[in-house]
Amino acid sequence: MTSQAQGVLKALRDDLVRLQDAQHQAERNLGRTSDTVQSTLQEVDSLKSELAAVGVKYADMQELKAYVADLCDCLKSKAAYVEELEDHMKSLMEERANSAAEMRESTNEEDYKIADASVSSALDVLSRGGSHAAAAKAAEDAASAVEEKLQGVGSTPELDEFGRNINLMHQAAAKGRAEARKARWEKERQKAKDLDFSSEDVNSASESEAKRFDSRCEEVLQAAASVFADAAPEFGSLPSVCRRLGEWKARYPKAYRDAYLSTSLPALIAPFARLDLLRWHPIFGHDVGFDSQQWYTELDMYGQSQPVNPVDSTEQAAGLVAEDPDGDLVPQLVLVP
Repeated sequence: MTSQAQGVLKALRDDLVRLQDAQHQAERNLGRTSDTVQSTLQEVDSLKSELAAVGVKYADMQELKAYVADLCDCLKSKAAYVEELEDHMKSLMEERANSAAEMRESTNEEDYKIADASVSSALDVLSRGGSHAAAAKAAEDAASAVEEKLQGVGSTPELDEFGRNINLMHQAAAKGRAEARKARWEKERQKAKDLDFSSEDVNSASESEAKRFDSRCEEVLQAAASVFADAAPEFGSLPSVCRRLGEWKARYPKAYRDAYLSTSLPALIAPFARLDLLRWHPIFGHDVGFDSQQWYTELDMYGQSQPVNPVDSTEQAAGLVAEDPDGDLVPQLVLVP
């Protein structure tokens, strides 16, 4: 083989090596490009998922924003009714308390007059050397005389311009107190015989006064039940409001915190609690505690019935789920003016 042929063969071999190197480089570039494309496609899919989640969250936030705004408008329009019912119930309780105080004062004054007359008559008989039986008889007669005088027995009727006896109402009230006093004294005598020295509070309100109070309270409660009657179901009851806000808290804890809803929540639920508290009358025989009412149960369980599966996966959201910002919701509610 001539030297020229050998040179051509060597050149061809060198070209082959360069082409093979170029092929290997192209294959490596193709692999890197394929990996880049695959990674890019994965990022695109991830961005699509995130975009869809952000879109859902944005729609939910706008819906919740509109819900809270409508809820505030609803509560603002109902605030005057709630305050009016509270003032009316307060007036009823003050009237009942004043009536009970006046009746207790009248009863105590009458008891004192009867006791004073009885003791004076008995001492007068004993001071003149009379027997104990005579003293007891004199005390009983004096008590009966004072009792009849207090009841207006034999008193001259006092007529108004229409010829009606205006003393009848006072006489009826005095007779009622006399009957209550007689029953109370009889009970005390029986307890003394049984050696029962326990004490019990005496209900100073008459039966008619108690019925009147209960009737007027029932009217207030019926009016309270109709305050949110014209509101949509999602705005008209505390369970609906707590359920809606609790779902927000469970799904978007970070957004829930950023919206300062934990701070605003007592003001949002206070009207419902105030309406429910109109039924709480511990002074006048209604001994059901407020902790058995609906508002207390709802707030005590607020957010706990919702599954904690937050859409927000940040560390702040995880910390919010771990530490409930509404743990002191009931004490905070007490501070709402």
